[in-house]
Amino acid sequence: MTIGFSTTPREGEIPLVIPVIAGNGENTFAALADHDPLIKDTIARAMTVAGFQGEADRLLTLLVPVQNGLRLVTLAGIGPAETITPQSLRSFGGAIAHHLRAHKHDRADVILAPLAGIKRNLVDMALDLAMGASLSGYSFDRHKTQANAASPLDLCFCLPDARLAHEAFPRLESLMRAVWLARDLTNEPANMLSPMGFAARCREMTRNGLVVDVLDQAALKELAMEALLGVAQGSKEPPAVVVLEWKGSADAPVVLLGKGVTFDSGGLLPKGPEEMWDMKNDMAGAAAVVAVMGSLAERGVPVHAVGIIGLVENMPSGHALRPGDVVRSLSGKTIEVLHTDAEGRLVLADLITYAQQRYAPRALIDIATLTGAMTAVLGQEYAGLFSNNDSLAAQLSQAADSSGEKVWRLPLCDAFDKMLESSVADVQNITKQRMAGSATAAQFLSRFVNNVPWAHLDICGTAWRKDKDPYGVPGATGYGVLLLNDFVEQTIN
Repeated sequence: MTIGFSTTPREGEIPLVIPVIAGNGENTFAALADHDPLIKDTIARAMTVAGFQGEADRLLTLLVPVQNGLRLVTLAGIGPAETITPQSLRSFGGAIAHHLRAHKHDRADVILAPLAGIKRNLVDMALDLAMGASLSGYSFDRHKTQANAASPLDLCFCLPDARLAHEAFPRLESLMRAVWLARDLTNEPANMLSPMGFAARCREMTRNGLVVDVLDQAALKELAMEALLGVAQGSKEPPAVVVLEWKGSADAPVVLLGKGVTFDSGGLLPKGPEEMWDMKNDMAGAAAVVAVMGSLAERGVPVHAVGIIGLVENMPSGHALRPGDVVRSLSGKTIEVLHTDAEGRLVLADLITYAQQRYAPRALIDIATLTGAMTAVLGQEYAGLFSNNDSLAAQLSQAADSSGEKVWRLPLCDAFDKMLESSVADVQNITKQRMAGSATAAQFLSRFVNNVPWAHLDICGTAWRKDKDPYGVPGATGYGVLLLNDFVEQTIN
């Protein structure tokens, strides 16, 4: 897709797309009056005849007389001003792209005039729309003999501050590439992306000053990451931990941890077939961390950030962990493994300890498709946010607002902690009561956090969609890339 910015629409018979705020159409297309007065009057009459009020998701396409002939104009309703968010604008941009492709248009100009009541400025709106339109063209078809890639599209966003939008666009392009990378990694079948295969892809990212270090199975044994190694022991595929460091400043680092279970069968307590079909996606957290780290380095963001991902495959075999086994984590704490499908928290427990031992992080954030229970709580709209630090939680919530990747804070408490007490080890990996599954999983992780501001993002519902959304396709969403990027950027002093 080609994205451009201009102060005026291009000449010729290029279709126009005009976003319309509900109940405020006159203000929305007023900027067209200077370009061609005929358009404004014709559109005003057409809106009245059609009863078009700018309702969300409603489109009205017209052939409008202009000075030199006719022009195709699509009025696109985006709803009331107070409902407009970065995420809704991206969805809107994706809907515009889908509409144009469905009607066999390969280019269009999107007219953005000053819009009353909207908190985002026109430059940010143009960038949100551009991102949604671009991401809507994503497809994962590398294993198809005949690809179904979206047709090319040339979009020009017309707004008074076109120069500022153009200057900001390289950052957006980098982030879009990062989202696509996270989607590609997550969509990759498990037989095509083993733990060591994932690590090999990370090694390819050693450019722009990004340092990549791979800890193989021998190194993990020497470190005594026995919780992580315990998850991997049922598989023929050896595990790995990958450390990616971008030292854009001399400050203490922000450390991002990602769960990277490249396939999760559930181990000796396996999932049902419907649950297991999509379990190649259990490394979406790791994919997001890797993609963010690559983008930070590519753009030279002046921040010290470290990404650490734990890569394992959870499989049943004669070597696999058994329910009731006890493993010793890197921290020295022992864990009773009551359920072999609660494996991600074992991986993260060792990563949390490793990050604290090797670095002195100013903030520690893990991101993981950790609990299926999260989908029952927050569906596909929000990630669960747990934190031991109110300031860090507020920063992540602010980043969620700016990025459009939503979070909802959920509690940690002593009652949940008591539910994890084991009679044979320091802690058990699930509760026997089988309640508060997402919260007790976060509480389990908190046992391995020392005096460090820490947050846990459970993205089980947001990382993967079974249905198509306006700027995505069924499968991986790349959730977390935009959220974590905005968070890291907002920590810059």
